Amino acid sequence: MALEAAADESSQPSTPSSMGAPRFLPVHVLADVSPAVAEPIEIALPNGRVVRVRPGFDPATLVRVLALAAEETPC
Repeated sequence: MALEAAADESSQPSTPSSMGAPRFLPVHVLADVSPAVAEPIEIALPNGRVVRVRPGFDPATLVRVLALAAEETPC
């Protein structure tokens, strides 16, 4: 580890001439693997019905569901 190696060296501060050229180390970016829990959205209709929609829904299907849910006749 770099910090341990620095602690083992002399306790005198490093000067730019004694440090040498900066070194760049490779960095690997990983995708976030933790599952994102997205809350559904709620659509409250004037007739009192509520439609809950999770992310990734099909917009065409939602339009049909909302049309049916908005009807005044019982399902």
